[in-house]
Parts: sequence; structure tokens; C-alpha cells
Amino acid sequence: MQTMLALPQPIAYAPIAAGPEVSVSGALTALYFSDSSYTSAAADDPPIELFRPRLKEPYDFAARLFEQGEPAGRSSVSAGAISIVNADGALDELLGLGWAGRTIELYRGRRSAPFSSFNEVFRGTCDGITWTTRLITIRLRDRQDILAQPLQTALYGGAGGLDAGEDLAGKAKPQCYGQCFNVPPAAIDTARQVYQVHDREIEGILAVRDNGAALAPAGDVAALALADVFAWDPQPGDAGTYITDVSQGVFRLGSAPAGRVTADVLGDAFGGFVSTTADIVRRIVSTQPLVGQINDPAGLDVASFDALNAAQSAVVGFFASAEQQPSIAEVVDRLLAGIGGYWFFTRRDGLRVGRLEAPVAGGRVIEQGRIADTTPISRRLLQRPSRARRVAWAPLWAVQDPDSLADAVAEEDKEFYSTPARLAAASDDGVLTKHRLALDVEVPALFAFQSDAENEAERLLALHSQPRDVYTLGLVDSVFQFEIGDALTLALGRFGLDQGRPFVVLSVEENAARNETLLELWG
Repeated sequence: MQTMLALPQPIAYAPIAAGPEVSVSGALTALYFSDSSYTSAAADDPPIELFRPRLKEPYDFAARLFEQGEPAGRSSVSAGAISIVNADGALDELLGLGWAGRTIELYRGRRSAPFSSFNEVFRGTCDGITWTTRLITIRLRDRQDILAQPLQTALYGGAGGLDAGEDLAGKAKPQCYGQCFNVPPAAIDTARQVYQVHDREIEGILAVRDNGAALAPAGDVAALALADVFAWDPQPGDAGTYITDVSQGVFRLGSAPAGRVTADVLGDAFGGFVSTTADIVRRIVSTQPLVGQINDPAGLDVASFDALNAAQSAVVGFFASAEQQPSIAEVVDRLLAGIGGYWFFTRRDGLRVGRLEAPVAGGRVIEQGRIADTTPISRRLLQRPSRARRVAWAPLWAVQDPDSLADAVAEEDKEFYSTPARLAAASDDGVLTKHRLALDVEVPALFAFQSDAENEAERLLALHSQPRDVYTLGLVDSVFQFEIGDALTLALGRFGLDQGRPFVVLSVEENAARNETLLELWG
């Protein structure tokens, strides 16, 4: 067996007239190495390519589905490093190439087999290189780093109109997805009372308020036969109204506001309105101008997105104002953590999303004969059971002081606009009978509707009101076979597992040199 390395397109640091993504010679470069001499077949891609036998150490990998007692969005990955032998100095010329951020692909297969039969065991990027007189060491980064880029890449230029005034020059344009309540729009033209909630087409604006007092909708520019909101000439009778231009994510008031302007919005509709967690995540990661683009569907584990939509189809929402700069990863974390979900990049299928569920029978069966003698099987409690779950719904993206709201606003509405979110609760005090230290957990979810939050609270309570064990065990002859989140059954002669019990793979730690895998199983 051998591990293969393909390093596509390292770039030169020196400026070259042809552009940055070229090698010193002026052509795109790919580098191929292996742990022993190997040449691909004529029918392979790449064809008849010599993989130089310079890889020094087998590749090690570790990943964990979640760190604490339950998912909070992204998994954690330790991609490690690989070393290339360069004692003879034959590769010194490579040190000047632009390695950082370039794609790294690792494959594993038999020396006698064509490269097309090899399995891809890692795809990520280079975090940089270090070198000595003997070795070039390539530090690896998981593809999660692709999503470390800002959600809001479009900035206002300050030239007026949709480009906003000079006061917003350099500020990020707001982003709105799904159904969002009480968002603080960007005031892109204060003289003409024009506001923006999203930097492209939206589904609609449900309400606009001035200091909490509702304004009356007067139509969209398309229905009013206006070129845009700037073409509107409000008359005295238009006071207390607003018009919209959903194609640009903007609205305009018919008169100057008395105080703070907020809106309820149905967000991004670029390619159709999306409102579920899975669909919003998919829209964001596949339409933002990422360095290292995630293509839809090739860069996604589409089946996982479909499965998550089937499991959780509730309406949610996320808003980022002109004052914020969250990364895409932070936004995806927030969305998925609100439904007990997670995300990570698989070895082969791209970005995968999921939701922690009670383990069910299925998947491969792990029996005593596959367990390594080097690691004793251990069992521990991951998190104390829960006696109550409180799940947020209708979160406000602008929380207002009740004393600042208009006198005409009803008291119950003042309470609504001054409360960050409402909570749906599910509890079982019977859990305390056995578990004196049972938890009361609040989930900062993004549900639009109370019924969906209530359903999620009940689901989470059922999932976490009982103790959940974590088993740790080592397996032989099993590297590069498991993904975090996989379902499997553990059948042992100990711990009451003789009939087999279903688990979810919580963590994977692989040691290719020993051909062993350390698993943590949750269930």
C-alpha cells in the first residue's frame, strides 16, 4: 500500500506578466510524490506520470464531530503534516513557489494498481511549508478554512444611489436569509429615506416600523411602474407609508421617520427563496465569491443536504448588518447549532451537513476480532442528562428599549420588540429523580415560528434526557474507512453489548504507520 500526494498549481511569489497563477516557467504546475516509485498508466489522469519516491512518513488524521456535549456547528479537524525528503537538494527550486493556500490531495492504493483505482483520503490546502537540509514539511489545512472568509464581501462605495452615501463608504452591505424579524436596515440615502436589507433580490418585506409603529405598504416599484425607489416622488398623503424594490433588497419611506427604522424581511431570493437551515447554508456557501469556490452540486454532499431538509424543514432566518463582519463559517455554525446540527468536509464528497439523532440500527458491525489490543476499550459519560430544553424562536436582529418606542405601540408589542427572542420549553422533572445534576439548557435557535421551536425542544429533550455513553476503542486494518457521523453497531462481550448496540462515530484518529484507527462512539 502507498500514500500518494498531488499538489496542483503552486504559484510563484515573483511578479510575472502573465499573472499570478503560474509557475516560474510560466505554466501551471502540478507536483506528484509517493512513498515509493510509481508511474501512472496511460489511461489515468494524469497519464504516464512519475510520482517521485520522496514521501517520508505515512499520513495521520484526526476529526471530531463536536467538542462539548452536543453539536455546535463545525467539526474539529487536525490535518497534520507530510514530509518530503530533500537531502540531495534536488527540490530546492520548489521552495520559491507559492505553496500556501494551494490544494493538497492525498491518495492511497496498491503499487500494482492504476491510479484511477486509488482512494482519495484527504483533500485540503497547504498552510505553508518549512524546510531543513533534509526535509520539506508541508503543513495541511482542512477545507473548513474556505469558509473562514467574510459573509459580506460587497461593500458600499459611497457614490450615491444604491452605492450609498459617503457615510457608508467601505461598510459591508447587509445580508438577509430566510425570515428575519426587526432587522436594522442600512440607511443608504438619508435625505430620501432609502434603506437596504440585502444586497440582491429578496422575496419580500413583510413590515416596516418607525420606532415600533407600523407603516403602511404602498407597493413595489414593479407594480408602481417606477424605474427604482429613487424615481418615487412622495406626496404629503404618502406620509406613514413605504414602497419596496425587492429586486434590490431596498425600501423607501414616504416621509422622514421619527426614530429608528426596522423591518421584517423574507430574505435572499437569488435563484428562488430559501428558508430552511439546509437550503440557506447551501445558498450561502455556493453563491458567495469564495477563494476555493464550493461548486453546487460537485462540491457538496447533496444527499446530506436533502436528508437534513427532510428531517428539519422549519423556517429560520439569519441577518448580518452593515456593522457586522461574520465569517461564512460563523454563520453556518449559528444556523446548524440552532437545530442540533453539524458540518464538515468529507474525504471525497465535499461539504456534509447533518443533525445529531438517537443512534439507530444499521451501518457496519464492529466485533471483538477487529479491535486492537494496544488500546483498552473505555466508556465514559459525555454530558449529564437534561431535565429541560428551552429553544429560541422569532429572534430580533435589533432589540429596542421599550421607552424609546412610539406611544401608539401596544404594551405587548413593546415587550416583544425589547426581548431578544421568545423561548419554547420542554421539561421532564422526573429526570431529577435519578440525575440530581441534570441540566437546563437554552438553545439560541433561529426558528421563525413557535410551533417549530416547541417541536425542537421536545426532540432535544427526548435525545438528551437520558445518559449518553462514549466508547473509545482502537481498530486494526481500518485506516481511511470511517467518517465522523457514520452509523455503526458495536457488538462486544462486555458492557451489555453482546447483542450489539447502535452508535454514531463521534471522533476518528488515524495512524497510518500502525494501520490503526482510534474511534470514539456516541450513543
